[in-house]
Amino acid sequence: MTDPQPPRPGPPTENRHIACLAQVRVLKGFLARARRSRGRESLRRAMQSALNILADMTGAASGSLFLFDDTEHVAEVILARQALGDAEARRLVGLVLEQGLAGWVRRQQRAGLVQDTLQDPRWLSLEDDPLEVRSALAVPILRGSSIFGILTLMHPAPGHFQAANLQLIQTTADQMALALENARLYDRLQCAFREAEAARQASEAYAAALDRQLEMGRRIQQDFLPDTGLSLPGWQAIARFVPALQVSGDFYDLFHLPGGLLGWSVGDVCDKGLGAALYMGLFRSLIRVFAGQSARAPHKRARVGTVPWGPADGRPKPPDGFHRPLEAVARTNRYVTDNHGRLGIFATVLFGVVDPASGRLAYINAGHPTAYLLGPAGLKARLSATGPAMGLEPTSRFGVRQLVMDPGDILLSHTDGVTEARAPDGELFGSARLEALLARGADSVEELVGDLQRRLREFAAAGPQADDITILGLQRAGGPATREPSP
Repeated sequence: MTDPQPPRPGPPTENRHIACLAQVRVLKGFLARARRSRGRESLRRAMQSALNILADMTGAASGSLFLFDDTEHVAEVILARQALGDAEARRLVGLVLEQGLAGWVRRQQRAGLVQDTLQDPRWLSLEDDPLEVRSALAVPILRGSSIFGILTLMHPAPGHFQAANLQLIQTTADQMALALENARLYDRLQCAFREAEAARQASEAYAAALDRQLEMGRRIQQDFLPDTGLSLPGWQAIARFVPALQVSGDFYDLFHLPGGLLGWSVGDVCDKGLGAALYMGLFRSLIRVFAGQSARAPHKRARVGTVPWGPADGRPKPPDGFHRPLEAVARTNRYVTDNHGRLGIFATVLFGVVDPASGRLAYINAGHPTAYLLGPAGLKARLSATGPAMGLEPTSRFGVRQLVMDPGDILLSHTDGVTEARAPDGELFGSARLEALLARGADSVEELVGDLQRRLREFAAAGPQADDITILGLQRAGGPATREPSP
């Protein structure tokens, strides 16, 4: 039995066709990988391999691939079967793109076939050209109206490239364009991701810095507010300050005045947050300073309410100039409207003066929510508005009212964050619910304020706080300790 003979090789034409098909398959594989490429270096290697295969398939002696960036400047030069230094490559690229075949293809955005470089004006011949070229074929790498590069093949013999070569190279250039477009889109996407990440990091850093500044502002604002531990025998004060944000437009104050008087205030600057917090400091400081100045000024008869003074009701007469500190409201209003009126900033303020010895109290309510005077049996009086909010008009007038706090009485003032606290269904806490709570009376101001806070928390049911909440309670010690039991 004879050994099998190896198959005889086919005729030369058939062998060339088989080799060409194999190269086409390899070329398609490189281009497919190039389309999937996400790295610049791997894409360059794929383009280099595709150029080398094209040179093999067409019998080109050399080739080049100019790749453009978004601005159509040459970003990269890939060569086949030739070696040039970087400086020489840049020089030649600039020349051929300006005057040579590559420049013509770039401007016309169509293929250029040169059968004889000595006869075709599109070819730029250089005396020191390192390559001998007599025929050339160049095609644009296009995707729509965008040009991604130019592919050029060269040969030292005239007439080497034919129209059949053009179709293969143009098809290859179209596949290259798709791969380069994908790479460009990927680069843009990566750039967008990097910019977004940088923006996110910058935003987080800014937010952290802002949080630090706001926290410092919160501490400074808390430091503005006084300690409610009064150094007045027979009197007790309790305050609760709960901002909706880190800083607040609410404020309260307690301060001593000449003549043994006690000044107290509760206020709410319009809006909330940082701007309101800045103006909170302004209103509070002006009232305190102007009250002290007015208390020391020469006596002027103030316009007061109708509660009688002196021996007629058996109470000690208050010091001379008892009402003068209340002039701070009009002076603060004038200052704010004259200097900051263009900003439209205003504040509701309840400001009063107490004579600790007699229990007499005079106050101005500048558009602020009603405050309440409670006796052991419940509500005794409401301290309603006696004028508009401060900061609206420079000529606003503010009426003065007066009353007397008997031993055991409690004065409760608050900002609108109390009555405007919201339940999960949107219902407001409201004045009626507040007055129903106060009508039962209280044994101590501490108990009353604590009970009110508890009711607010239960009503809101851990929902978000919509507004700043400030509560200030002032109690004169002594008197009967009677009240209705809590439900």
